[in-house]
Amino acid sequence: PQDRCQKVLLSATMPKVLVEFTKGGFTNDPQVVRLDQEATVSEDLRISFITCRSMEKDAVLLQILSAIQDDTEKNKSTRTGLTLIFCATRHHVEYLTTLLIASGQQATMIYGTLDHEARNANLAAFRNGTKPVMVVTDVAARGVDIPFMDHVIHYHFPPTAKLFIHRSGRAAR
Repeated sequence: PQDRCQKVLLSATMPKVLVEFTKGGFTNDPQVVRLDQEATVSEDLRISFITCRSMEKDAVLLQILSAIQDDTEKNKSTRTGLTLIFCATRHHVEYLTTLLIASGQQATMIYGTLDHEARNANLAAFRNGTKPVMVVTDVAARGVDIPFMDHVIHYHFPPTAKLFIHRSGRAAR
């Protein structure tokens, strides 16, 4: 009976091809290892959604960054102010970084085709807080590990839930 339960559990949680593979005689005691647990959000993460008209998006972002800056100044002992902003393309990253710098924000950027020296310099400026706002694409953000980051902003909402979790989880590690 226990063996039957295990087979039912395996077939309910695993794709049919994989269930057939486990029955192939390679092992008498197949173990189930779940790899989808990364799709959970940390309990320490607070999520907020702000909706606005497309034409107001840049102004809303500037307002949010101003509030973050004020909060960081008031709570220096517990806040870094480091804010990562995700955009869809390199062109959006360049546009947004230019806008932020023009509005007085200390911002930097990373995107996939940025040369290695510039990438390292921009990442160092972000990590040490000289430029506490960094605008990135998803591809460019891979392998970037920044401890003690306070905020992640999805300027362009990610196309999948898994990508949302991956992006947002950077601030809740």
